[in-house]
Amino acid sequence: MYDINEFKELYIKLESWANAKYGKDGMRSIEDEHSDGKVRYDMKYFRNIRNVLTHNPNGCNPLVELTDEFKLRFEGLCNRLMSSIMQVAVPYANIYKREMSDRVMPTIVRMKEKAYSHVPIMNAKKLWGVFSETALFNIVGDGNIAMINEEARLFEIGKYVTGDINGEFYDFIGEDASIEDARMRFYEAVEKNRRLELLCITTNGNKSGDLVAIVTIWDMAGV
Repeated sequence: MYDINEFKELYIKLESWANAKYGKDGMRSIEDEHSDGKVRYDMKYFRNIRNVLTHNPNGCNPLVELTDEFKLRFEGLCNRLMSSIMQVAVPYANIYKREMSDRVMPTIVRMKEKAYSHVPIMNAKKLWGVFSETALFNIVGDGNIAMINEEARLFEIGKYVTGDINGEFYDFIGEDASIEDARMRFYEAVEKNRRLELLCITTNGNKSGDLVAIVTIWDMAGV
């Protein structure tokens, strides 16, 4: 069985998090406005259970008993809402990344070998651009395939790797964001028919910060 006090303590933690994130009565905000109907339903359900346990007229004889299944369901909701994005992101040290002065051809070869669709291009720890399959297609489509020779450097095809940084495919988010924050970014992009493919996690949440990690839509699919 799930200990009632343990449930109440975690509920208070969730409530504090929601108020800090969404303002006063943040729990109601999630319950009324969250994009996922199951989350809205669960928030209302757990609030009602908390109210019953808090205002129990039977004193030491609880009106409800909390099962192990209830515990898994509640803790799962809390983890979904409050867990750090860093739990699913690829940390900086593990990212395959290139410097703007690196050659193009070895980058393409590595992408093919590892089935990478996006490679961050760095200027020190700042994200300068992203080399992607789309960039390669655009080069070919523009008739500029001659730009990609054995000695070509990434900065020489700069317009193809920097343009999308401010476009629809990539976005920035802070390292203090939650998994739910990231999920909402991807959800909102779908709602706007935007092809958001990559979230770059930086120290200040925008492109001027140092890159900390990245998370793709495929990383989120496993959550």
